[in-house]
Formats: sequence, structure tokens, C-alpha cells
Amino acid sequence: MTMRPLDLDPRSIVVRLPNWLGDAIMATVVLRALRGRFPEATITVLGRPLHERLLRGLTTYDAFIPLDTKKGLRSLVRQGRALRAHAFDLGVLLPNSLSSAVIFAVARIPERVGYALNKRSWLLTRKLRPAMAGHRRVPTPMTDYYGKLLELVGVPFRGRRPELAVVADEAAALDAFLRESPLPEGDGPLVLLNPGASFGTSKLWTADGFAAVADRLHASRGARIVVLAGPGEEPLAAAIGARMTAPHLAMGDRFLPLGALKALVARCDAMVTTDAGPRHIAVAFDRPVVVLFGSTDPRYTNSNLDRSVLIRREDVPCSPCHLKVCPIDHRCMTWIPPEDVVAGVERLLDASPA
Repeated sequence: MTMRPLDLDPRSIVVRLPNWLGDAIMATVVLRALRGRFPEATITVLGRPLHERLLRGLTTYDAFIPLDTKKGLRSLVRQGRALRAHAFDLGVLLPNSLSSAVIFAVARIPERVGYALNKRSWLLTRKLRPAMAGHRRVPTPMTDYYGKLLELVGVPFRGRRPELAVVADEAAALDAFLRESPLPEGDGPLVLLNPGASFGTSKLWTADGFAAVADRLHASRGARIVVLAGPGEEPLAAAIGARMTAPHLAMGDRFLPLGALKALVARCDAMVTTDAGPRHIAVAFDRPVVVLFGSTDPRYTNSNLDRSVLIRREDVPCSPCHLKVCPIDHRCMTWIPPEDVVAGVERLLDASPA
């Protein structure tokens, strides 16, 4: 679609990040493109408090404003009024929510860019209607979905790979953690298992499956295994550890802060994960990653796959359902055999530079 050029050279830009961790990582392609097109502008990120720790070290933005996660119109209006003082020229809305558009409209940002969805078209000054199949959006990699919005303001896309950084104190935090909870001994590849998923149980694989993969990789490659877990995922990590014979480090009572987790992922040789945020951390650091898909559609993230192996049962007709909890027997995940996962990891390890 053709639109008029921007009436001003924006000096102050605000980008509303998407809420999910993985989507926020994929959205870093937008920050890079905006920085390249408007190098003198001040770029501010509005996002969940966790995102500030996620993006630390990047040079593609200048300031971060934490989003007030309270619900209700009064909270939205309060946030919008608080943004007015920044006098933003351009606002880029990456979530599709009506609430995010309300905040930018109340903030009186003269150019508000976003997708015309969820009855918010009237709140946007530059809008794009995504390709639809009935009432559902046609699956598109989120890096491309976000990048397409940039065409509305004449900003060229500058690559699909997301990016993250590790700053000195994050690396130091990891080193301090590992002094108290050391990695398994040996010089084999460092393989991270990420069994959790905050989206819902429909994304989870089996504890037996993860344990079998760990034991086979230790037997064949001398792999040093780390089982990741976030708050609330301690039982899952413990169940996997209890089923393993290979030496390993399992996160449990002590959790890695997000910055230290980034540092660990940046050092790993491979990751096995559900379709969850840590998968995108691995991609951002160009680390090999095997991703297990069941309830979710891989077409939303089918980019930057040169060092990724996606595993999904094609013979399960109810997948992808995008339900958070499986209403039947969870066959889309439980039918994935450990040998397929092991083969994927070994293929990536063999292709990695020595």
C-alpha cells in the first residue's frame, strides 16, 4: 500500500513492545531498523518491566519506560497522560491490542502506526490490515509481521535476525552462580534443556523424553547437561533430573536472573526447548536450537532457521490448536520420540564450527 511520506523527521520515537518474551526478542529487528533510518532520533521502548532486563546492552534504543500492567481504562488513561510529557513524534505499536492503541492516542502522539485489528483502526494514523483467512490472521513469521509495519513510515528492513547483548555484570552474575552450582565436569558440548513454557501445559514435552535425550547425548557426546527452570517450574526440572543417569545441573531452588540466563545461553553449544522464550534467546545469540512444537504453529516463527531444527508430528490433525491446555491426550507432544530430538541435536553439533 502507498501512503504519504512522514510530515516530519521524527526526533522522538516510542515503540510499544509485544508482551511475550519471545515476541519481544523478535521485535528487536524493528529497533535496529528505526535506529538505522533515524540515527539522530531518541528511541524509547515501552514494555513490561522484564523487557528492560532482556534488552540491556543493545544500542538500538535510548530509554525504557516500564508498562503499568494494571487493567482498566483508568490505568490506560493514566499511562497515556504520563507519556505526553515526552512529546513523542512517532509511535510504533507492535501488539495488536486495543489497549495499547488507547495509550498512544491519549498520549497525543501525532503519528501512530499499527495493525488495523481489534476495533482500534480509528485510533491509528497509519495502519495496515494483515492478510486474513476468515477470522484468523494468516501465519507469518513475527519478524516479518513487525517489519512490515515499517513500510508505513518509509523505514527499510535491516535483516530478520533478532539481537540481544550480554553486559559485564550479567556475565559476572553467571560466573558467580556457577561457582556455587558448577557445571558438570568434562569438555563435551554444553547442552541446555528448557522444558517449561509460560504459555500453558499444551506446549510441554514429557519429563521422560527430556531425560532420555540428556542421557543419550551424554553417552554419545559427553554432553554436559543443564536443565533450565523458571519460578514455578521446579517440579518439572526435578522430575527430569530424577529420571536422568547423566550428571547434570538442574535449576531448582536457585534461579538464574534473566541477564545471567542470556549469558549462559550465549555460551551453550546447543539447546533443546519447547516453543518458548528461551528458544528466541538462543536464536538471537546464533546458538543451535532444537524446538519441539505441538499446539502452536511454527509458521509464526519460521525465520532464522539456519541453526534450528523444528520437530513436530505431522500426523496429528488437531495440531496446531493454539489452546493453552490440551482437552484430549496431548498426542502432539507425547508422540515425539526422543531419538528424533537426539538426531536433531547431533546434526546441529556436527554442523557447528569447531
